[in-house]
Amino acid sequence: MGEEAKKDFKTISKELFDLRIDKASNQEIIDDIKKDSVFKGPSLWILFFAIIICSIGLDINSTAVIIGGMLISPLMGPIMGIGMGLYRNDLDLLKTAGFNIFTAIVLSVLASALYFYISPLNKVQSELLSRTSPAVWDVLIAFSGGFAGIIAYTRKEKNNVIPGVAIATALMPPLSTAGFGLATGNYNFFFGALYLFAINSVFIAFGTYLVIRILKIRKKKYLDEKIEQRSKRIIAFLIILIIIPSVLTAIKMVKKNTFERNAEMFISNEFNFDNTLIISKKFRFNKTPKQIDITLYGDKLDASTISKIKSKLSNYHLGNTQLMIIQGSQDNKLNEDMVQELRDNLKEDILRDMNNNSFEKQKDKDKSIKSLEEKIKASGNFYYPVKRIGEEAKINFPKIESITISKNPILNLKKNKMDTIPIVIAKFEEKQSDTEANRFNLWLKARLQVDTIELLIRK
Repeated sequence: MGEEAKKDFKTISKELFDLRIDKASNQEIIDDIKKDSVFKGPSLWILFFAIIICSIGLDINSTAVIIGGMLISPLMGPIMGIGMGLYRNDLDLLKTAGFNIFTAIVLSVLASALYFYISPLNKVQSELLSRTSPAVWDVLIAFSGGFAGIIAYTRKEKNNVIPGVAIATALMPPLSTAGFGLATGNYNFFFGALYLFAINSVFIAFGTYLVIRILKIRKKKYLDEKIEQRSKRIIAFLIILIIIPSVLTAIKMVKKNTFERNAEMFISNEFNFDNTLIISKKFRFNKTPKQIDITLYGDKLDASTISKIKSKLSNYHLGNTQLMIIQGSQDNKLNEDMVQELRDNLKEDILRDMNNNSFEKQKDKDKSIKSLEEKIKASGNFYYPVKRIGEEAKINFPKIESITISKNPILNLKKNKMDTIPIVIAKFEEKQSDTEANRFNLWLKARLQVDTIELLIRK
């Protein structure tokens, strides 16, 4: 009786998880993936407009618009074609899919770069920031997406899985972000986003490969045995070339994620001081030894307190980590670099909290911002980071020669009302057209986060 129950359980389990249920014919699956691996005519136009939609969504920080761009993107086809080609020893399919995915990348990045080059905003938004570097979750999502996507492709009845996979794996936003990096000269964004796209693509293809293997879809037969053996050797090499770096990358991501999580917990638990606030925190995983940099503002911590904090690193599995603490006193005025670092890091923290849907953390951060803003006002010494803004202006407006920015009080004599507005004096190599001057004006407002500025362009 026990053996019969065990057999029944195996039979039921097999039926529940059987991938052959509602499976299309092998030839139909092969034909569908081959067809979707090619970008010609309408497909290229759809890809072009999808990347423009996605770029606009990133530019205006609209998640809904970004999702719209991902939904109409045809990028999944050639990536799955690579996965199928690897299993079936199909060099022709690999060449076709590889050429088309390369074409898609070049077209997408150039179209996105063109959009961001002419866009007056060019401001780094939270959606852009989140597409510049891969995390371990991106690997898991891409791998699961590859599984789900190819399973949907192999069904007789196609459903809404493919659009869902396109949204979950988010292939389009990294290409748009790479275009932003190219247009603005920010090559950290450019290479980081392309790396994220590559990671997503590799694991989608790997998931496709495994499902095709499980379904035992027939391999391609060659009339010439020598050509078949050569094909097998090339594909075996490609599989090794893809899988080994991918696995090593995934392991490194897990280690980095664990390190950053432990570092966050360490800072959260050990740096709770009433009159000392954390201005910035940086985690340097790739440094030897690993390093945590913390910048503080407020009452200075004495040597014994710092020594006690450092002794607790091992409690958070950070025994081989170096802790660097930079302290700024309330008695000293905040300089330009500290103010900018404060603004940048608080912004990054807020965006991270928003992405994690952490409402409580957001409320705490708002309190910190309010407290710090009061301290900055009390210090009576606020500067615009002219050097940093000048470097960014040079990227966006190569003809600029010099720039001066100051915040000045203005008295409206009619209303007897005081106000402060930024006054900007800039000099260019040649006379600027009205269009370029207006674009520079809009860029400055967005960069300085103000509605009104006084702009004087020197001859």
